Amino acid sequence: MLIIGKFRWGSEMANENFPAGVAFVTGGSGGIGGAIVEAFARAGSDVVFTYRNGLERAEKVRARAVEHGVNVEMRQVKLEEPESLDAALAGIEKIHSFVYASGPTVNVGYVGDLTVENWRNIFEHDTIACFSLVKAALAFLKKHPVSEASAGSITTITSSQKFRPESKGVLSASPKAAVEALMFATAKEYARFKIRANVVQSGWVMAGQVDGGIDGQMNADALKSIVAQIPLRRMGSAAEVAEGVVFLSSAKASFITGATLVIDGGMHL
Repeated sequence: MLIIGKFRWGSEMANENFPAGVAFVTGGSGGIGGAIVEAFARAGSDVVFTYRNGLERAEKVRARAVEHGVNVEMRQVKLEEPESLDAALAGIEKIHSFVYASGPTVNVGYVGDLTVENWRNIFEHDTIACFSLVKAALAFLKKHPVSEASAGSITTITSSQKFRPESKGVLSASPKAAVEALMFATAKEYARFKIRANVVQSGWVMAGQVDGGIDGQMNADALKSIVAQIPLRRMGSAAEVAEGVVFLSSAKASFITGATLVIDGGMHL
């Protein structure tokens, strides 16, 4: 039964992959984030997801997710403001999975053409935002462990460009490298509390910012050039990334922490 602003659980809400509780997904109004919300719902998990802007997109994501017969709630959050995140977590009794799928629009440009403000903005709205979520997630899971076997998991979406930044793509790669360092430290330090932390490295996916041409910064020729560099010779889908996140969050991955699942069609090779 769903009470506005507060989730209550019965035993019927749990399944073999997810114990009673919700998946908490940030950036749920985005292309990949929305697919993750839907993937959790399809797997039988209730979901709370956040959005920063784009109320209409968020409402569409929720409408699709509830078709799977689960409870779905959306909350507006500015992750770089801890009090905003605290308000979004208020009233939720148990969370089995935290997922960071947020991120601002990336400015494309050569290193020498970028400004200090470009660099500051991307780190504030990506790296600092992720740190804010991870810190809150650790406190929540330590206080409200899902079960004796597992307190819960944290998964972040990063980029396979960390392996080799594309030309003009340093603002995409750099903050994600910092996020990965944060996740690996979290996995090592908090395994003793039975909290797992993992990374999904996404390659080029026809969704979200890429689908919109990164706000007009990418044209059709650029996309063709990118596809030519992918061994599988195609863009990925948001659903493919989402399935990786759900797997790492589930009981099927109960002995996996500090790991990186690369979903990029082989582009990192």
